[in-house]
Amino acid sequence: MNERDRAIAYLERDRLRYINLLEVLRRGSGEVLFLREDGLLLYDEGSLAYMFTAESSQAAERIIALIPRDAEQCVTHQNWYHPALRTRLGRDRGMMVCRQAAWMGETQPELSAFPGELRLMDVSWVPRVRTLYGHDYADGDYITGVVKRGLLGAFVDGELAGFIGTHDEGTIGLLQVLPQYRRLGVGEALYRAMICRVLDHGGYALGHIEEGNEASLALQRKVGMTIGDHLLYWVF
Repeated sequence: MNERDRAIAYLERDRLRYINLLEVLRRGSGEVLFLREDGLLLYDEGSLAYMFTAESSQAAERIIALIPRDAEQCVTHQNWYHPALRTRLGRDRGMMVCRQAAWMGETQPELSAFPGELRLMDVSWVPRVRTLYGHDYADGDYITGVVKRGLLGAFVDGELAGFIGTHDEGTIGLLQVLPQYRRLGVGEALYRAMICRVLDHGGYALGHIEEGNEASLALQRKVGMTIGDHLLYWVF
């Protein structure tokens, strides 16, 4: 068994908790930097993120020592070692606390209807999507990457009503529904269709929901996603 296979076996012990790490290994963008029975560190080339879990202080110490001080971002599955991580990174960092949701069903979800149609969007939509999404990190190059992976748009009477895509690390996100098209089932239709698209391409359908975003959690439950009990942490 090679190192990648051993890492997958380690993560499969709790698939829902570690499904984000399984996805980067599946895509081939994750490099195993540390692996033993009490911890794992991956570097994801797609998102430039160091992703890890540590079940002992010894594993945490060794993993954190391997992370460059100028690391772009980290994804951690525990927070008890964050003081040591902050010391390693050498400056204050932002943090987003998330719940992880994943499609754990044996079959794909059913698609849902809304008064319009879904279709893939091309790069001509990048400027408008960037404006509507409105997050600083999502510049033109970032949105172009989303388009290349598959940016799904909802259209009502030929007008853009909303869109959804996948982030660099593989999570489903960027969901936006324009105000005048809300309460028409657009968001649910987009999310169900994107789950199916990810599954059709052999991926794990998963999402990260910022803690406290009850509307997003409700949508996850409505479309049939399973929400994990554990938190994960984006440090950037």
